[in-house]
Amino acid sequence: MKLRILDNSLRLRLDRRDLLELLREGRAERNIDFGQSVLIYALHAVPQVSLIRATLCSNRIDVYVDAKRAGSWARSDAASLVDTQRSGAKELTLLVEKDFPCHHSGVQDSQEKFTPDSMNVEVGTAASVNSGIPLRS
Repeated sequence: MKLRILDNSLRLRLDRRDLLELLREGRAERNIDFGQSVLIYALHAVPQVSLIRATLCSNRIDVYVDAKRAGSWARSDAASLVDTQRSGAKELTLLVEKDFPCHHSGVQDSQEKFTPDSMNVEVGTAASVNSGIPLRS
């Protein structure tokens, strides 16, 4: 899962492994180790959240999306989910996206990436323990 921040927008890009983790565990979490401290960032699939929401506390960024919405999105051809969160006088744009291969990076990690011909995730028969997402059999 990639974290991208630009001005007043926060973007999480998930590959297939990340999205399956979110669906199965109710959370996908990564961290960046700076030596003296660690920044943790996580996407949570939770019940009954009307819009994507984010919090920043200490060294954690937590982003919350409705579990049913995440499940529907995972099984669809849609590339992203987007919402805005009021932050004082400003708005914070929150994007959750399926990650596509970068043609300029030279890194051959495209096996877990999405393509225009393959945008959905097949979860199989695994049951979702925490997320409340109905998984397709």
